[in-house]
Amino acid sequence: MATERINKTAIDKLIAEAPELRAQKQAEREARIAAGGKDWPLLDLKFLWDEKLTGFGAKLTAAGNVVYLAQYRVKGSPKLQRFTIGKHGALWTADKARDRAQELIDDARRGIDPAAEIKRRHREAAEEEETRANRLTLSEFAPLYHDLAKRYGTKKNKAKKPRTIAEDNGLIRRYLMPELGAMKMDDITTTHVDEMHRKLHETPVAANRAVSLLSHMLNIAMKAGKAAKRDNPCAQVTMYEEKQRKPRLTRAQMLKLGKALAARFKTEHPSAVAALMVLMMTGARKMEIVAAKRDWLDRENKCLWLPDSKTDDKPVALPDLAIKAIDLIPEVSGNPYLFPGIKPTRHIVGVQKIWERVRKDAGLQKFRIHDMRHIFATTAVQSRESLYLTGKALGHKRASTTERYADADVAPLFELSNRTAITLADQAGIGKALADRKLKASRKWEKRRNKTKGRVASARAASS
Repeated sequence: MATERINKTAIDKLIAEAPELRAQKQAEREARIAAGGKDWPLLDLKFLWDEKLTGFGAKLTAAGNVVYLAQYRVKGSPKLQRFTIGKHGALWTADKARDRAQELIDDARRGIDPAAEIKRRHREAAEEEETRANRLTLSEFAPLYHDLAKRYGTKKNKAKKPRTIAEDNGLIRRYLMPELGAMKMDDITTTHVDEMHRKLHETPVAANRAVSLLSHMLNIAMKAGKAAKRDNPCAQVTMYEEKQRKPRLTRAQMLKLGKALAARFKTEHPSAVAALMVLMMTGARKMEIVAAKRDWLDRENKCLWLPDSKTDDKPVALPDLAIKAIDLIPEVSGNPYLFPGIKPTRHIVGVQKIWERVRKDAGLQKFRIHDMRHIFATTAVQSRESLYLTGKALGHKRASTTERYADADVAPLFELSNRTAITLADQAGIGKALADRKLKASRKWEKRRNKTKGRVASARAASS
C-alpha cells in the first residue's frame, strides 16, 4: 500500500502514471482471460494513502481521474468503511479534501456514521421534495379554507358568519387568486405578498383586508398540515394607513332623516321601518335587529339576548323608545321573528332598498345603515358617556374600537342606551310620535302576508 504526503505534487504524479498503469492492468486482464479466468473490468488503477492523516486517501480510476477518499471505523463497529469525498479538481483540492476527511474521521470516532448521516439527509430532502410537490396551491386550498378554519381556528367548531364567508370569498376571487392562486403556499414569500399589496394601492382598505385574509389562510394551512410550518410571510408586510369613517349629521340632517323615516311607515313594510328605528336607537348591527327572534326579547331587563352575534352571545340594551318601536309590529302567529316579513315564517327582507329610499328623501344619499351605529357611538361619547360602556352597548370586542369616538365617565349600560336613544329620537323628531303611538301602518302588508300564507298552505295541501 503506497503511502506519502497527499498534496498537489503527489496527485499530479499519480495522474501522470495513469497511461502506464492502465496498460499494465490491461495486460494482466488479457492474460487472465487467456488462462480461462474471469473477465474483470478495469476500475481502479492505484490507491495512495496519506502518511500523516490515517484514513485519508486518493485513488486513480481507469478513466485517469483522481478521487479522494476517507477510510474509517465507526466507534463500536469492526467494519472498515470508505467514504467518497469527491473528484480532484476545482471543487476538491488535496487540502480541501484533507479537511473534509478529518471531519469524517472525527465523526466516526465519536460514533457518528458519516455515510448513514448523508443517506439520512438525502432521504429527508427527497421526502421534503415529495411533500412539497404534494403541497397545495393557494387555489387548491381556497375551497377547503372555511371548513379547516372552523376546525383549526382560535375558536374550534366556531364557523364564520355567512356574510363574512361571502366577503372572504370575494377577496379571494378578486385579489388573491389572480396574483397568487397558481403558487404553492410554501413558495409564497413576503416579496410576493408585498407586490400584490402594492398593486392594490388605489384601494388600501381592500389591500389590507386581502393580506390579513391571506395571513389567516396560511396559518390555518400550516396548522392543518396543508403547508410547511414557517414564519408567516404576511407578517412583514407594512399595511396602508386606513382613514376611519366618522360620519357626522347636523341637527337639521337628523331631523330630515327622522321625518323621512316616519313618513315611510305608511308606504313601506312597517317591519322594515320599525327595524330601522331600532337600529338608530340601539347602535346595533343590521342583522342583529332584522333577524332578531321574539323569544330573545327580555322585557324585564329591557334587552335582546343575542345567542350568536358577530362578537358571540351578548345583550343589546333596548331603550324605552326602541321597545315602543318593536311594539308597533304585532306578533304574527307561526312567525318567530320580531320583525316578520311577507313570507309567513321569515323575517323582513329588503331593508337596504327601503333605507335607500328613506335617505334619498332626506337628501343623505351616501349615509349608510351602518353609519347609524357610528352616530349612536358619537352621540353617546359627546354626551360624556363612558367609553367602556359605550363599547359594551355597541358590542365592541376591543376598547380601541370605541376610543376613536371620544373620552367620557362611567354610567350604567342600559341607562346609557336609554339616554342616547332619547337624544337621537328627539334630534330625529320621532321620539314624541313613538311615545304617543301615533305611527300607524298600512293594512296592505297584512293582506299581502295573508295571501302568501294562503298560497303556501294550498301548495302544501296539493303536494300531500
